[in-house]
Amino acid sequence: MSASSNENQDHLAADDCERNTENRQTKPESGDGDEKRKTRKNQGSRPSDYLPHLPREEPPDHAGEVLAAYGYVLGDSLGKGSYAVVKVAFSKKLKRQVAIKIILKKKAPEDYITKFLPREISVMKQLSHPNIIVLHEAIETSSRIYLVMDMADGGDLLDYIKTNGPVSEPEARKFFRQLVDASEYLHSLDVVHRDLKCENILLDRNKNILLSDFGFARTQPMEYNTGKRRLSMTFCGSYAYAPPEILRGIAYDGTRSDVWSLGVVLFTALCAKLPYDDSNLRLLMEQVTETALSYNWFNLLDLG
Repeated sequence: MSASSNENQDHLAADDCERNTENRQTKPESGDGDEKRKTRKNQGSRPSDYLPHLPREEPPDHAGEVLAAYGYVLGDSLGKGSYAVVKVAFSKKLKRQVAIKIILKKKAPEDYITKFLPREISVMKQLSHPNIIVLHEAIETSSRIYLVMDMADGGDLLDYIKTNGPVSEPEARKFFRQLVDASEYLHSLDVVHRDLKCENILLDRNKNILLSDFGFARTQPMEYNTGKRRLSMTFCGSYAYAPPEILRGIAYDGTRSDVWSLGVVLFTALCAKLPYDDSNLRLLMEQVTETALSYNWFNLLDLG
């Protein structure tokens, strides 16, 4: 199975990890109306402090005019989804291009606006690492939310593999070292990503890794009494990158889940295909369980 065939499979979802991931295109709203602008830069860490509940009625605003007031010159679209569009912009303050994700409140699911997006912003505000995408600013108006982030000129790792085929071992070593470094940094802050996959790994113009999409990320601290990490019962991510415990629906350590996903990313980069057949969940569970039991991972770690 090629890397492109099933990378966009439906995400696992349970409890508080459900969210809309469809890719229908939508046009931004337009029209006249009073703007209710609010900048959310330098907010507290509680998600509830960041975004209010979805209002019943909201007048439309003009994205270009709103962003101009904050020093951004809006450019062309980079991609569209069912409730968001990503556009390139020039930041007068940073004096360089940035990517701005424009989220339409009326189109987005309410749990995304009130739970997942605030959590994502709360996590990203804590982060400062050369291989993790930077969130520069979050702006809210009456009808939209704007996330200003670093520009990843090289696209994502999946597109890179589709275009160039299997990644060479020296280049894969560079990618993987940067990805492990970013993941280790997250885990040192008790943050787990929970959706590591090729589509969420971006490349800059120098082909350095920029880890992105923290929609499923959250803190998972160590328990004071036991010295062990608190387990999660929410099942997130994509089937092809999920470890056995998530596929079996049992409590899991998010840091170990991330490490498993890193291995799947490395295999996919080197072979230009996924290690498991994710078109059939039962078959996938058998393949993943068999792999987990058949390898001596401690010996593999000694290979350097």
